[in-house]
Amino acid sequence: MSKVEKAFCAGANIKDFQNKTAKDFENNDIFQEIHDVFYSAKKPIIAGVNGVALGGGFELALLCDILYCSEETRFALPELKLGLIPGIGGTQRYF
Repeated sequence: MSKVEKAFCAGANIKDFQNKTAKDFENNDIFQEIHDVFYSAKKPIIAGVNGVALGGGFELALLCDILYCSEETRFALPELKLGLIPGIGGTQRYF
């Protein structure tokens, strides 16, 4: 397996979250507009994913209806190691 040098979307820098409190994240709509557009789309959304999809990038991929991935694609939610819930609700999404 070769080292993946490119990212589909690496998400936010989780180091910026280490000293924040729950209050700091209230009303944080950083991804709300993207979520709303994807969720209300009338046609299927297809994503081509190559490289890493981390955090918000992984959740962005989860908003799509179909994912076409390379063998080098890796998905992860690194914010979980800090005890943070993914920001777009990727672990709670249901349809």
